[in-house]
Amino acid sequence: MVTKEELLEEKTVKELKQMARDKSLSGYSKKRKDELVEVIKENYLWDEIKRWPELDLEEIGGEIEKAEETEEPEKEPPIEEVKVDRIFGMRRDLFYILTVVGAAIAGIITVLALYFHFT
Repeated sequence: MVTKEELLEEKTVKELKQMARDKSLSGYSKKRKDELVEVIKENYLWDEIKRWPELDLEEIGGEIEKAEETEEPEKEPPIEEVKVDRIFGMRRDLFYILTVVGAAIAGIITVLALYFHFT
């Protein structure tokens, strides 16, 4: 039986780097071929190395058909879900900030009024 290392030795450096990228490995870009082989050997199963990059098109085709069958047509969002970008001509986030600041100022004024009223 062919070992992982033998399978990987048959691949080019470009293919080995792509395999590392596919597994989201880091630090592979400056490695030499023998170093790449070691890193990939630790992160891939024998079967994954053997099949890479060949894909079973029948499997993919079946998955695409299943996805197409289960996809629902897009619906118009209800009116309540439509986002409003501006309120009274201001950006929505600025409007909320001013509302909170205004409420805080109103609270301070109320406290001061009560304080001076009872002293």
